[in-house]
This record gives sequence, structure tokens and C-alpha cells, in this order.
Amino acid sequence: MTSKHGDHLYQSIYINKLESTQKRAIRIINNKVYNSHTDPLLRHNNILKIRDLYQFQSALFAHDYEHSSLPHPFRTYFIAHNQNKTNLKHPDHIFRQIMRTNFSSLLPVHQVPSILNSLSNDMLSIQNRNAFKSRLKKSIIKSYCIQIEHCNNAMCSECPRTK
Repeated sequence: MTSKHGDHLYQSIYINKLESTQKRAIRIINNKVYNSHTDPLLRHNNILKIRDLYQFQSALFAHDYEHSSLPHPFRTYFIAHNQNKTNLKHPDHIFRQIMRTNFSSLLPVHQVPSILNSLSNDMLSIQNRNAFKSRLKKSIIKSYCIQIEHCNNAMCSECPRTK
């Protein structure tokens, strides 16, 4: 196994452990049984999932880049499409450099442009950072299920049993 696969595997294991800890904590906070569904609990408590927290922070970084409010060293961290000297469909978006390894695809230099370019024009037009932050968090949390209709876990204490 090469180091790039090892790094990815290590990161995956680390994130999975953090997710398990977060799920256990949200169940304890809400006084739920060990196998309760966590999406409704996270939504009710207005808490982002660990993986979504990374996306959220990356989107905030992208917003700060887009509105020129990053510290000076980061202002040239990305390449705007109009600096790339190519005729592109969305000249306002930032250029995503070519990824050479799986590991490099996980770095902010690749992740942040993808996140920024995926945001709607409505979201991008929000100038105020706090307003952007609030709206972004609401939109992520809104994607969490309010109620699970049925799951495949036979031990689930919340889902109705089908016979």
C-alpha cells in the first residue's frame, strides 16, 4: 500500500471515529437509546455533522476569498478563471487546478474551488459573512431527515416493523 492510500485510509478511519463519537454524544444529549437515528436529533439541535462541518468551513473560506476578506497571503491562493486566460462558461468562478494524486484532491486548494463553484448565485451574492454563514448552515441542516420512514436495521427501536 502506497502512502497516498495510507493517508486516505487514515483520514477515513479518523473521520469515522469522530462521526461515531458525535453520534454517541448527540444521543446522550437527547437521552435516546444507543441506536437512535441521529439526523433528526442533529436537525433538532441545530448541529452540523462532522463531514458537513468541513464543507461549511470551506464554504466560509471560499466566501471570504470571493469577497476579498482573507489575510493577504491567501489572496493569491487560488486562480480566478479570468487569470487563467481561457474562455470559460463561468468566468467569475475560481479555477480548479489539476489533481495529481488522491491525497491532493483532499487539500483546500482543490476542495474550496469545488465548493465555491457549486454554490448558487443567490448564496454567492450575500455580502455579509454572518448572513452567509447563517443561511449556509440552515440549508445544510435542512437537508437532514426530520423523521426516518423505515430503515434496514432489525434492532431499530424507532422504525415501524413491517411483517
